[in-house]
Amino acid sequence: EGVEEIQKYAFYNCEALQSVTLPESVKYVREYAFYNDQKLETVNLEKVIVIGANAFYNCVLLDGVDLSSIYAIGVRAFDHCSSLSSVDLSTLRNTGKEAFRNCTSLETLTLSEDTKLSYGMFVNSGIRSLTLGVDRIPDFAFANCAQLVDLTINGDVIDIGEGAFSGDTALKNVTFNGTLEEMADQAFYKCTSLETITLPNSSVRYGSYVFYDCTNLKSVAFRSE
Repeated sequence: EGVEEIQKYAFYNCEALQSVTLPESVKYVREYAFYNDQKLETVNLEKVIVIGANAFYNCVLLDGVDLSSIYAIGVRAFDHCSSLSSVDLSTLRNTGKEAFRNCTSLETLTLSEDTKLSYGMFVNSGIRSLTLGVDRIPDFAFANCAQLVDLTINGDVIDIGEGAFSGDTALKNVTFNGTLEEMADQAFYKCTSLETITLPNSSVRYGSYVFYDCTNLKSVAFRSE
């Protein structure tokens, strides 16, 4: 007790480390703290509010992570955590790019309307169904999510970023339940399973190649305002 942070590189490349039990006093896990601990399966993070860049990079067996108190996550903090199956990011307000990239088993994602998304945050993750209520969807945030089938976007969205859902080859259903101001270049590029889409309003500003290579797209409609 009394320890407030796990310092940088503290358990870097500890190849045999399987389990970590942190005292409840720990609030900060710094950069590269558990980097490349490929046998690490469990660590209790429910009281942690800040996780630094690359802190759990390539912890390929890590699962069951409780992030219910998290405020900030650094760049690629959980990149290549390929066993991670679910995360609750309702309290997340500051996020580095590609924080959950290559989390190929990540199917269940809980977000709030205040969750802070980032560039490439979930690239190549295993998300199957997604409901968003945020006002901005960053560039490439959900690109190459090859298992994503259903997407629901609630509320009023200012912009969907460049390539935000590009390469989501299983995406079939997209529902807008609010307004949208702008959809950037290649937002739905190469969503080859997408067949129909009803866009929220006719005043949306579109970038280039928004639906490029959506080879099964048969029907596009604009909801009446």
